[in-house]
Amino acid sequence: MKKYLLTFLLIISINQLFAQCTVSLLGVTNSGCDNQSGQITLLADSGTAPYTFYFPTNTNSNSGSYTISSLTAGVYSFFTIDASGDTCSGATTATVLPISASPLSVTYNLIYPSCFSCNDGSIIASVFGGSPPYSFWWSNGVTTPTASNLLSGAYTFDAVDGNGCVVNDTIYLYPGHHSITGTVYWDLNGNGLIDSTDIGLNGQQILLTPSMQIAYTNQNGNYLLNDTIGNYTVEYSAIGNFSIAGGPASYNIVLNSDTTGFDFLIMPDTFYHEMTSSITAPLARCNQVGGIITSIQNIGTYLDSFTVELTLDTNLVYNSSYPAGTVNGQTITYSFANLVPGQTINILTYCLFPAAGSVFEINGIVNQFDPAGVIVNQNILHFTNTVRCAYDPNDKSAFPLGVGVDSAVVMDQELLYQIRFQNTGNDTAFNVFVMDTLDAGLNPQSMQLVGTSHPCTVERMNNNILKFNFDNILLPDSNIDEASSHGYILFHIRGSSSNVDPMPVNNTAYIYFDQNAPVVTNTTMRTFSNNLVSGIRDLKRSIDFSIQPMPVTDHARVIINSNETGNHEILIYDLLGKKNFIADKFVGNEYLLNTEKLSKGVYIVQITNVKTSESGNLKLIKQ
Repeated sequence: MKKYLLTFLLIISINQLFAQCTVSLLGVTNSGCDNQSGQITLLADSGTAPYTFYFPTNTNSNSGSYTISSLTAGVYSFFTIDASGDTCSGATTATVLPISASPLSVTYNLIYPSCFSCNDGSIIASVFGGSPPYSFWWSNGVTTPTASNLLSGAYTFDAVDGNGCVVNDTIYLYPGHHSITGTVYWDLNGNGLIDSTDIGLNGQQILLTPSMQIAYTNQNGNYLLNDTIGNYTVEYSAIGNFSIAGGPASYNIVLNSDTTGFDFLIMPDTFYHEMTSSITAPLARCNQVGGIITSIQNIGTYLDSFTVELTLDTNLVYNSSYPAGTVNGQTITYSFANLVPGQTINILTYCLFPAAGSVFEINGIVNQFDPAGVIVNQNILHFTNTVRCAYDPNDKSAFPLGVGVDSAVVMDQELLYQIRFQNTGNDTAFNVFVMDTLDAGLNPQSMQLVGTSHPCTVERMNNNILKFNFDNILLPDSNIDEASSHGYILFHIRGSSSNVDPMPVNNTAYIYFDQNAPVVTNTTMRTFSNNLVSGIRDLKRSIDFSIQPMPVTDHARVIINSNETGNHEILIYDLLGKKNFIADKFVGNEYLLNTEKLSKGVYIVQITNVKTSESGNLKLIKQ
């Protein structure tokens, strides 16, 4: 009995010793909708673990089971070796099939609207490949292949086949037009090439000739132009202190279909620190929570950081903010690092507004820091308004309010325009666009978009017509969702350098909701004039001087950069034109200024030659 048992065990041991490993195919998954999601799963056994699986692009060792993923459709060959060096028998090939015989694809036939406000456009989608049945969805709610009665604008389309594969496209539909798109990059590493280190810049101008359209880049540096079939030149239109750093400065194109890839690479010509900032409260309604918008924009040529200190009136109850800030009583502080040139930050501070007729004030301090953390600029912000319970939801306003019946502001005053709109209809607004014809007294080149409530593209046509496009905004009507039915536009602009004194400027906006006739806003009026504004001197410099150090603490040296030896007088004004301090007259070209009694903030220092009446002005920052 022992003899037979020993023989049996010996036979088993010998069979195991000389057994050859085998590989079996556990499963194969098709390549999926993207044709790169296929999988092959293998199982090796009967040999000596671990097993090594050899694919053309991959090698893996494990105890027996192995799955290789991200495969396109095709035939794959492989082999497997166990730890003893034996090649396993069994499966050596596997076929990954496509999810369908041909990929899902869509072509489009476009019928363009006959005018910008006409709703006679249509898009016909033809779907090929994939696996029927198909389903369709347009951004205006249509669920058939054809979308009709369309205004000009951008429309998104989804086609889904029986396997769940999706094709998604954006179609630009403008009157007889095709789209031209591209990006403006800041050559951050200075190598003259567009690469991964470069950053898209906001607020850059692109000119299309001969139609003379101008498009502005968004926060990602992207721009959009539209025009009819023909020959065009697309060129970078320099603003500020940027110019082409490498690559084309312009493109000559034959426009006969939507086209893209016309990118520009730019660098600063000079380096400086500058910013613009503002406060407004577009939705200050009685006994309701509404938003205060504080906007800051880096209009210099450095990567700078900013802090914003916002102080609310005592009759405002803080609710929340986006982005989050540090709250200390009625003061909220925000910090932002490394804003690129042209970048805008919009802070939404929500608070409960008081009863109708209440007057509220909001004050702010914005500090701009260079890369070393030194304050290089400071803006003082002030906003006041009266709470109302009812108002026209589609209106236009301008800040500052101005002085007197003429709403006068100084000649070089930067204006902040605010356009508000609300869908008060009985259905969702799929597309909204706003037309704004600038007065001849405004400089179109100085327009800077501060912020919008929803994603928006901006065009400038015929030099002085601004068009703000809210494509696929899906703005709900006020009966369904009152809080979400509002939108707004904020932009800065200056007067024309050729303006006479005084120069009144009027401005009106036209708001289009889908196929409806435009809603016409009120007309705002401001008058550029140094003569009509009392208490603020002419800020044109004729005496050149400097203040050291800057910012100042308790004392500063005022140095006239010339050999003047006459009598001079120093005046200090705050930014509202209030005279804060009068120094004794001094003789010569240097004066030690005592600033101990000045509060923190920004002031205008004015030096006047008593004999000649020549004067000069300079900004002073008190820390």
